[in-house]
Amino acid sequence: YTLGSVPSLEKALQSLPKDAYPYLAKVFFEDDMRRFLYTISEGTDPMDYIQAANVEKFNNIAFYLEQSSVLDPAKMLLEAILTRFPEREVANLNLGDVYLKKGDLQNAYVYYQRYIFQMHKRGLSAKIPTRVSDFIGKYYVLSSGGGPQNSGLCYC
Repeated sequence: YTLGSVPSLEKALQSLPKDAYPYLAKVFFEDDMRRFLYTISEGTDPMDYIQAANVEKFNNIAFYLEQSSVLDPAKMLLEAILTRFPEREVANLNLGDVYLKKGDLQNAYVYYQRYIFQMHKRGLSAKIPTRVSDFIGKYYVLSSGGGPQNSGLCYC
């Protein structure tokens, strides 16, 4: 891919065969994501570069990184997206997936709850993946007071 080209990185990750995913984690690191973000923003704040017109491409890149278990760069990019677009449902879902893969169940819970709340708010409850509902039900029995306290995001 061409350093600094969002479409180029998205296309390279999208075309990566699934059996190659484990190798990506050995060659793409958090510093690579920092360098990428710095290059595209030409030394300014990368948050200024993430806009409504290109946020989907950034989210796709983060998704492909998460699917390849390149978790720290995916987390960094998703956090940047959510700083700029906190209501972006799929970014909350993807960040929940990153935290779940990292074994951070409490943060996975928080981001999955944000995702669920936003989906309910938009009338899209039927599109919530079963795996997310199963995670919430399996690890945190909300009706008995389980789960992270004071998250303020319980959609019960």
